[in-house]
Amino acid sequence: MLRRFQWVFLTALFVAGNAALPLQAEASDDSIPCTRGYMKCLNDSYDTQGLFRIMADLECGVRYAACLVDAIIG
Repeated sequence: MLRRFQWVFLTALFVAGNAALPLQAEASDDSIPCTRGYMKCLNDSYDTQGLFRIMADLECGVRYAACLVDAIIG
């Protein structure tokens, strides 16, 4: 009987704990525009090859760094 009570108590505690947690944690779109833009830029440069890909990835990195500096300073 005591064993059954322990299982019921633990199950109820688990259900209550999960009900108190938020369903989904998500950052707002405004909080990560630099990272989102950087990932999109890298995704767009994936179709290039050789020197053009290196140049495109470098451009993505420079834009990302500029965006971060602007976000920190401004």
